[in-house]
Amino acid sequence: MRRKIAVIMPSFMGGGAEEVCVWVLDALKDEYDISLFTFTNVGFDVLNDIYGTNILKKDIKIICPFSKKSSKLIKYIFDNIYSVAISYFFPIFQHLVMRYFKQFNDGFDLPISLFNEMDMGKAGIQYIHDVGFVLGGRIPQKISNFSWNVMKKNITITNSFWMAKKIQKKYNINTKVIYPPIKEDFPIIPWRKKENGFVCSGRLVKQKKIHEIINTLIKVRKKGYDVHLHITGCEGNPKYEREIKRLQKENSSWIFLNKGLSRKEYCEILARHKYGIHMRKEAFGIVIAEMVKAGCIPFVRSEGGQIEIIGKNKLIMFNDSKEAVKKIIEILSNEEKQKKLFNFLNRRAKLFNKERFTKDVQKIVNEFFRMNKYKK
Repeated sequence: MRRKIAVIMPSFMGGGAEEVCVWVLDALKDEYDISLFTFTNVGFDVLNDIYGTNILKKDIKIICPFSKKSSKLIKYIFDNIYSVAISYFFPIFQHLVMRYFKQFNDGFDLPISLFNEMDMGKAGIQYIHDVGFVLGGRIPQKISNFSWNVMKKNITITNSFWMAKKIQKKYNINTKVIYPPIKEDFPIIPWRKKENGFVCSGRLVKQKKIHEIINTLIKVRKKGYDVHLHITGCEGNPKYEREIKRLQKENSSWIFLNKGLSRKEYCEILARHKYGIHMRKEAFGIVIAEMVKAGCIPFVRSEGGQIEIIGKNKLIMFNDSKEAVKKIIEILSNEEKQKKLFNFLNRRAKLFNKERFTKDVQKIVNEFFRMNKYKK
């Protein structure tokens, strides 16, 4: 008889947490009976296309307390008031899903949280993307009757050694690092045939600092470098999106806003450009790993988990916009450095593959069962 695993993911709204969840489901579906607890709609056909997984409806039992109409409303809230959702709605939803799951936890051999810290009523596995991100204060914690002791008994996984140190400092618990995998579907384009331009990607919200990217590249262009920028993003904050559209129209000869791209279109844009740029400090930064997989040289902030993706290479790390301009110009003006970085990052790209991720996840699940003396 196969063991029963519950996977908990409050919402599917795009981003790194969703991607990790889908890959975990794919890694475990053949050996275990999987139930997915969520508050929003799940379309595996779409997710398979985006992430390269192979999940069938029969593989996963979806347990959602809401109707499809209500689930769409929840997703609309997250999509359209993102900044408010982070500070207010996310903690509430995190504790609501904990409260909901605790009604069912006796029926599962292992609960797995794929959206940060959770008290699931008993020890399980939790993947923390950003420590303390959605726990909120005492009031939302009362919703789930949250127990710090139970949460700390979970086996904890995270997405970078940088984040692992933060978790250790905050909770004094050991953490295992598993880098998320990246789908292997980028066209292979030689460096000499790539366009001399940049790509930035992510949800169109202020936290992604797309306006700073634009202002940085404006300064690069003023130095005489004819570069362009493709912004590939999904729905975000309407007010901020209007600001980005205004900036794009003011610089329409070299800035292009590409919303709603298919996976194939997105991969082609990344692969045919030489450079990527990302201003935000990330716990990991899946879009940065995608840039590396696509053969781009990404310029990134010098603090955060994203520096592990690029091997902490100081040539493409910056503290602020001023330093970013300097670093970008140094690379744009030196073909030898470009080639060395391109080859270096190609080697780094091998770290973010499906086989490694699947093996590591399965190993930790097996470790949990050994620790808890379960028998098949």
